[in-house]
Amino acid sequence: PKERHSTISSDISLIFFLSFLTGFIFIIASSLLQPRLQNHDMCGITTGGQDECYFDCNLASCEDGDQPLVLNLPCLQDCFITEPESCIAPLLNDVISKGVCNLTTSEGVDLSSGKYPVSDECEFVQDTFFIVNGTCSKVTEELLASESGI
Repeated sequence: PKERHSTISSDISLIFFLSFLTGFIFIIASSLLQPRLQNHDMCGITTGGQDECYFDCNLASCEDGDQPLVLNLPCLQDCFITEPESCIAPLLNDVISKGVCNLTTSEGVDLSSGKYPVSDECEFVQDTFFIVNGTCSKVTEELLASESGI
């Protein structure tokens, strides 16, 4: 019985050793055979991606800091040239030329970003911010109401 016990013990040791050795060899071989990006001929060369169109604009952070806010709106005009059915380009042009509606509450709190020109010519439903007549042109309003709008 003692001989059998030592044989099992040595078999387990051998299996453990071979498992460890196989795993170690596999890790070494995979790290040696895997090409390193730093050695690749195309490393650092872009292959067709492009910047977001607002990357060249002056940006500010919204109050919550989540999204960038474009300060110079004309900078965005070239972003929407290829989308003639979209209402974004006409809406942008309206805001650039006429500003945004004044969204200041009766307590003096401005609900807008405070970064764009404000028009006082907007008409609201009394005691609300529902805009009856704003800075959007009729064309922009029609595009916004259509299915191809935003």
